[in-house]
Amino acid sequence: MFYKDSSVLFPLLIVIGATLGVLFILKKVKPLNFSKKSYDRFIIILCYGGIAFYLGARFFDDLFHYLNGEGWGNGGITFLGGCLSGLVVFVTLIFFFLKDERKHIFKIFNIVVMGIILGHAIGRLGCFCAGCCYGKVTDSVIGVNFPGEGYKYDGNGNYTVYGSDAYKKLFDEYLETSPSYIEGMKLNDNSLIEKALTSANLYANTTKVLPTQLIESLFLLLLFTLLLFINKLQLPIYLISYSIYRYLAEYLRFDNRGSTTLGISPSQLMSIIGVLFGILVLVVYIYFKKKKQIEI
Repeated sequence: MFYKDSSVLFPLLIVIGATLGVLFILKKVKPLNFSKKSYDRFIIILCYGGIAFYLGARFFDDLFHYLNGEGWGNGGITFLGGCLSGLVVFVTLIFFFLKDERKHIFKIFNIVVMGIILGHAIGRLGCFCAGCCYGKVTDSVIGVNFPGEGYKYDGNGNYTVYGSDAYKKLFDEYLETSPSYIEGMKLNDNSLIEKALTSANLYANTTKVLPTQLIESLFLLLLFTLLLFINKLQLPIYLISYSIYRYLAEYLRFDNRGSTTLGISPSQLMSIIGVLFGILVLVVYIYFKKKKQIEI
């Protein structure tokens, strides 16, 4: 069900999330009373930040796959890599090209990060529909099944699986420990291989995994709501809280997380950087606030 709809729902929800995030940002900056020149520059800077976000998300995921010996260009996107890249470019451009609005610079950052949170929360629903970014196998009541469309076997030991990433992962995991499949491959016995493939298909179609996509979406929506009421320090709070959440959530994920020389996943490494970046932003804010050079 999820996989068949993913070709439409996944990109649609990503676009909806990005659109609502941008609309939120543009609405919230209006009370700051930018001049027309500053407002136009802000929109252009926002576009450049979005481009940096996408390029950073692709670059860091490709980089980690490359360092793991998988070659360049075999990755997808990593949100944390994109978020940090986009924020660095956005902050730099705002500082140098919106000099007249520097007194509002922290307010601008807070507004932009709220748009990012909103867009991310909706985008994660797209991940759920596509069956990617899934969690570990579970028997709990919150477990979700991502059925696939089956497999095709060519009779020569080669098979192709059709379905979501979660379905394919479960299918392959079953075969790796299937005595029938292992023995069938050794003996070149198609009857044993077919038996194992049928069992793998049943296992992948009926096994539940944690809906880590929905859990993250809920976390982000709660964070978004909380920050609406706090109405200050959204940027450092987001960077620190989301990075901590993401670091811990990696232990619940079942998809290929990659690895680093530090023994943690790439996303956990980016989470540590996110926490440090959030602390740095908080220190910078306190410094300029004492000098009364910015408004909260």
